[in-house]
This record gives sequence, structure tokens and C-alpha cells, in this order.
Amino acid sequence: MNHVNELQRLLFQNLNWNKARIACLAQILQPLICARTVNLTQISSFFQSNAKQESSYRRVRQFFSGFSFDITVNIPLILSLFCLKRQVILILDRTN
Repeated sequence: MNHVNELQRLLFQNLNWNKARIACLAQILQPLICARTVNLTQISSFFQSNAKQESSYRRVRQFFSGFSFDITVNIPLILSLFCLKRQVILILDRTN
């Protein structure tokens, strides 16, 4: 839980979103990085919540439905999350 709280704090500093959306993104990012999967069912099974897994899965799906990330926000966020100070090449995979 401590990692999710720290991640939420970092996201609040970099994103101008409401608290619920940031909390959901933090819950999604931790298993995405730790479990190294993009499978939404597996990601939702890592949610630290009292809700059923089906509810967490539905929450993840709703998070991504009709929502797009602003690339002008993503790059500074990624750089700050990974403390990247030098020049890097960022490759985004658009796999569906």
C-alpha cells in the first residue's frame, strides 16, 4: 500500500486530474510495472481494495474507455517518475 500512496503523491504533483482518477491510475501502474503485464484482468487482481475482482476489472476498463492521455503531460511525468536527467529516447508501443 505504501508504494501506491507514494505513486499517488507523485501523480498529484504532475497531473491536473481528480483524486479518484489519480488513485485508479496509481492502482494500475504498480502491477503494470511489478507484474510486467498489460492484461487488465491480471492488473485488476493486484488492486488493493475490498471490492471484488470483477468490480476492480470494471473500474480499470472504465478508466480507459473514452479517455486519452495528453502527450505533453506524459513525457514530463515519465521523466520525473524515473528520475531521468539525461537525454533519452522514449519508444511508445501502440499495440492494442
